[in-house]
Amino acid sequence: MVRQFGLVNEDNLEYSLMDIEKYCLLTEPSGLGILRENEYGKVQNTFIPTKSDIQQGVFNGTINTLKYSNFRDLVNFIESSSKLKLYYVVPYEDGARPFYRDINISTLDKTEKQTTGAISEPISFDLLTPWYQQFDYMLNGKDIEFTNDGHADAPILLQMYGPITDPSIDFYVDNDLQQDLLFTTEVESGEMFLYNTKENEFCFEKIKSDGTSENLYNFDVISTEDFENKDFVIRLPKNRKSRISTNATSGSLTIFKYFETV
Repeated sequence: MVRQFGLVNEDNLEYSLMDIEKYCLLTEPSGLGILRENEYGKVQNTFIPTKSDIQQGVFNGTINTLKYSNFRDLVNFIESSSKLKLYYVVPYEDGARPFYRDINISTLDKTEKQTTGAISEPISFDLLTPWYQQFDYMLNGKDIEFTNDGHADAPILLQMYGPITDPSIDFYVDNDLQQDLLFTTEVESGEMFLYNTKENEFCFEKIKSDGTSENLYNFDVISTEDFENKDFVIRLPKNRKSRISTNATSGSLTIFKYFETV
């Protein structure tokens, strides 16, 4: 198996970047690795790291297609999407694994067909997140345990379906209680409590049956043992064993395990 690339939008619709006949073929990809800005302090002849920040990267490549209509379809897919992810399937020796990265279109050139008969144009995407894997679990009244062996703390997405009174979340690290959250609200049947700590999608909301939402990021709604620090954001620390417990009997938990490069 060779590595694979594609785009995914907010409705989980995919556009392949591996099929020059039906879609497009991506070649010459770059920007898959690590990009950091480092600062150092000098001590005589030695430089000691004092700061290291991940920088925003850019994914570049060349889009190739045999038909103008395929190029148009790619543009329409990008323009009609409010959120885009790049997916990258890596063919490891022990099995292929998919990774995702939230992106935003930066440039897509347009000239004419080459002498080969193909349309070949440079494309670039601004990278909004690290690479991540998604791990999905169903909420059924049981605790969920997870060891984060990624490169950074892992945000979570909790979806708890009504009816449920006062949604609660208990978060443990190495069996020690770290956060004890309770949201004083009634989630009716047909409604959903949404708790998302992914940095670019951050929200605590109640999604009502008519599709409208109610913001629950409110100190009058959230109850916690840690009032002094008001730490309402759960992210799973790397290289530690975490456990999440809720009072939901129906719903889902998604964990986003981050990687600087894969």
